[in-house]
This record gives sequence, structure tokens and C-alpha cells, in this order.
Amino acid sequence: MPEMDGFTLCQQLKQDIRTSHIPVILLTAKAGQENHITGLNSGADAYIIKPFNIQVLELQAKNLIAGRAAMRVQFRRQLIDIREPSHQPPDQELPVQLNPTDQDFLNRLLAFVHEHIDDAEFNVGLLATKMLVSPPILYKKVKALTDMTVNDFIKSLRLKKAAELLQKGDMNVSEVAYAVGFNRRKYFSSAFKKAFGKTPSEYSGKKED
Repeated sequence: MPEMDGFTLCQQLKQDIRTSHIPVILLTAKAGQENHITGLNSGADAYIIKPFNIQVLELQAKNLIAGRAAMRVQFRRQLIDIREPSHQPPDQELPVQLNPTDQDFLNRLLAFVHEHIDDAEFNVGLLATKMLVSPPILYKKVKALTDMTVNDFIKSLRLKKAAELLQKGDMNVSEVAYAVGFNRRKYFSSAFKKAFGKTPSEYSGKKED
């Protein structure tokens, strides 16, 4: 390439929040262990030396795509769709190994949502401002990492927190709803039942308040 080599390009892609989640395969004539290590250190997801077998390239690409799909499922299960909160890892622990850019993005995303979890006015625009990105970039990034819209991501974390509060039993359903940013009790109960298969009262084991 005229302006930079593949290692530098890969490093820049993996450090840019807009592209850091995209798998990168380096096809290179640079053989040798040192070059291989440099390539992987630049953030490459696979390193293939020329000349290469096209079937190997296809399988590497297929495996990387499948791995990203599995990652999104795992995030949804362990960070979002919490059906048994006591059996899940803490919010700030990520279930898979990510590159530093994506890990920092998700850590900050979780922190900001939880910081404003009781604010019913907290929305995509405000979260994008906190994350220092535009709403379209935030949408694309969250979709790429979790296969969820930003609104669904926020709502799911609110419901996860609600389940934890209901399990503690210190608050009634209305108090929990307001504590996680729901202004309408009926909507909260409907969303909660859709997510957990039970009404908030059924989940907490208490009578309707």
C-alpha cells in the first residue's frame, strides 16, 4: 500500500471506535514468526501468509463471522437477558475477550446506563453524548456487539436491575419501576413479563401493591 503497511492499517482500524469490532484478516507475504507476532499484536484476527489456499481463507472468514455471532448471543445472555441475576457475572465483567477499544466501549456504555438507570428521560441521544459519538455510530456499534438496538439495550438493563431489586424484596413493584426509569407501572409490568415470563409481583413472590 502506498501510505502505510497492513500492520499499521490494522492497528488504526482496531483503535477506531467506528471499526474496531470488524474482523481483520491479514494476507501478507511477510513470513516468519516475528512478522506473525507483529501482525497479531496490531489487532489482526487472523494472519495468512501468501501464497495461500483459498479454502483456508474462506474457512477463516467463516469462523470469524461465526465467532462474532456467538459473541453477540453470549452478550445478550450474560449481560442483558438476565433471568437468574444471582447466577450471572457482575455488570462490569465482560463474558468474552474483546480488543481494548471494544472492551472500553462496553464498559463505559454499561457504566453510563447504570448511572442514569432511574432517569426516565435518559435516551439514545443523551447516551451518545456521554459516549462522545453520534447516535448513528452508537446504534451501529451496539448492534454490531450485541445485535440489539440502543433502546432495547437500555430497556433490557433497566429490567435486569429491576429483577435484582425485586429479588432483594426491599421495594414494592411501583417503587422498583420508578427506580429503573419506568414512569408507567402498566408498561413496566408488561415489559418485565415479556422479558422474564412472569409479572413483577409473581417474580418477587409478593402480592400486587
